Amino acid sequence: IRPSVYNLHEIYTANGQDIDEQELINRGIKANVRMSVTQLKHGSRILEDAVNNGSLIIVGAVYDLDTGKVTFIE
Repeated sequence: IRPSVYNLHEIYTANGQDIDEQELINRGIKANVRMSVTQLKHGSRILEDAVNNGSLIIVGAVYDLDTGKVTFIE
């Protein structure tokens, strides 16, 4: 997770934005999902070819353990 979230706090505080801990966690989760999707799409030639020819779609989502709700990430 560290590579995808390492600079999040610095980015928001450098821009003068105040961000609370829960919001930082939520943004970190989404950043990690986006990075994982990118790695899946481009980390394997087989998966990359399948995505490019339309036979595979890779989407990111977050599962909330408390509610059971799945939120898809664009």
